[in-house]
Amino acid sequence: MMPNSKRSSLVRILGLGLALLAPISCVSKGTYMGVLNKNEGLTRTLEQYDRYLKGLEKENESLRKKAQAGEVLDQDLKELAAKKKRLQALLDKFESLGGNNKMSGIKVISNAKGEVGFRIQGEVLFSSGRAVISKSGKATLSQVIPLLRESGKTIRIDGYTDNDPIRKSAWKSNLHLSVGRALAVAEFFRAKGIPYDHLVIRGYGPNHPVTLSPSSKGKNRRVEIYLQAK
Repeated sequence: MMPNSKRSSLVRILGLGLALLAPISCVSKGTYMGVLNKNEGLTRTLEQYDRYLKGLEKENESLRKKAQAGEVLDQDLKELAAKKKRLQALLDKFESLGGNNKMSGIKVISNAKGEVGFRIQGEVLFSSGRAVISKSGKATLSQVIPLLRESGKTIRIDGYTDNDPIRKSAWKSNLHLSVGRALAVAEFFRAKGIPYDHLVIRGYGPNHPVTLSPSSKGKNRRVEIYLQAK
């Protein structure tokens, strides 16, 4: 690409040439117009050249973005494969501890982010409107304690409820109840030897339901336990 400074200099030289030619009587009008047309033609050519280069720059930018998108896609595929591998490893370990046959009420899950963990329905752990883990709930949670300890990873506990408004419960809202239940599970894990710095809790209340069907809204009352890289 011709630098702007060089192009401007060339145009100035041509302009100067025209200025010098104009006063000389021996220069014919045809010659003068020929130089003028040549100058204008050169200017148009330079402008076309500029437009062409700008078009190339846009095309290169488009290709660069597509290349980056391809790299991101490739990276996403690699990450997806890694997530599937982690999930399979968890499933294998889960089955070695007895699997779904002996661990009733527990389901191995993978969420939209590719995180792997366990889902336990709320009625397995708590009475209606309460955040005190039942005796059977403690027995259910105890089944995953060995795996959680062995993983050495941070454990995130997410609490959820259905969208029925709080009426008889002492909790201010479903959001408060979901946090209380997640905290109750965290306290149980701590009592079993998992340190606080390995535990994270979150409460979502009725948000992010697994079903929108009113007849099966009980599925939305749940606790999900995820293993995270520490």
